[in-house]
Amino acid sequence: MSVASKLTPCTMLTRDGEPCGKPGDDTLPTGICVEHAIQVFRAVSRIVAAKTEEAKR
Repeated sequence: MSVASKLTPCTMLTRDGEPCGKPGDDTLPTGICVEHAIQVFRAVSRIVAAKTEEAKR
């Protein structure tokens, strides 16, 4: 990734509907912090598991 990822605050929304604003990380896409990246990863993992289970039926 780029240095811009580290310099750009997280644009994901909090539970209050406001942008998170935490610092990004140079290993992640621009505009997402580590905490939100983990939440997105877990959500996608659940979707993949559900679709895989659905396909087995």
